[in-house]
This record gives sequence, C-alpha cells and structure tokens, in this order.
Amino acid sequence: MNIYNFLQFYSYWLFIWFVLYQLGLIQYNPIISCIVAFIIISICVILRRKLIEPKVLLLFIIQIAYLKFLPILFLKKEITLKNFKVELLVFIIYNIFLLINGTNVVNVYYNLFENLRIHKYKNLPFTVFFIKLHDHFFSYIDLYNKN
Repeated sequence: MNIYNFLQFYSYWLFIWFVLYQLGLIQYNPIISCIVAFIIISICVILRRKLIEPKVLLLFIIQIAYLKFLPILFLKKEITLKNFKVELLVFIIYNIFLLINGTNVVNVYYNLFENLRIHKYKNLPFTVFFIKLHDHFFSYIDLYNKN
C-alpha cells in the first residue's frame, strides 16, 4: 500500500487520532472532526449513490462505519474550545500536506468517488485491507469445508 494514498484521506488521520486518544497517548478528543467528517461523507454518498455499483457502495459504507461512525460511538461527547482549536490546527496541517503534494481536499475526495464509480475501489487503502481479510476468511472456510 502506498503511504501517500493512505495519508491523503483525512478519514485515516482521524482514525489514527481516535486510536491514539483511546490509548491515552493524545489528550485532545477528535469528536468534532469525526462528526463533521461523517456528515460530509454521508452527504456525498447520498448524492453520488446512483453512480456507484451497489456492491462497491456497500463496501464503502462499511468503511465509513469503521473509520467514522465507530469513533463517534466510542469518543466522549465533550466539546471544548481547546479541542476545537487543536482539531482546526490538524485540519490545516492536513491541507498543507495535500498542497505540498500537489493536490487539495476537493480533488482527493472527488477522485475517491470517481474511483468508486469506475470500479478502481480496490486501490483504496482500507479496501485493500477488507479484500485481504475477505480472501483470508473465505480461504479458511474453503479449507475447513474440504476437511
């Protein structure tokens, strides 16, 4: 998996932040960013759903559940000015990272939905993980059924 592909999606930044927060390694709660990201990606999915094959859309919705909805369920629902400032700073750093790499947040997510539409979803980082998990799971079941 190309690390740049992984880092260009703010969802992964938020998920890593969520994990580090849950482990007590970071004191700033990313709840606001997780909620906003969930709302925005949900709106995008609703608007583009008819352009994406149902199987691909389902896989993407599962990813949204893991990367955005589960963190919202597990994070403390505390909203403070300090957390908001840190979340804003992280989002600015993310955008600077994208600009340095010759893109921006609009292009990243436009390309994401375009890849979903034209069936290049297997190149998306979390999808690679799900495909490997799926293949491993079903190969195990095949071995079990043969014995």
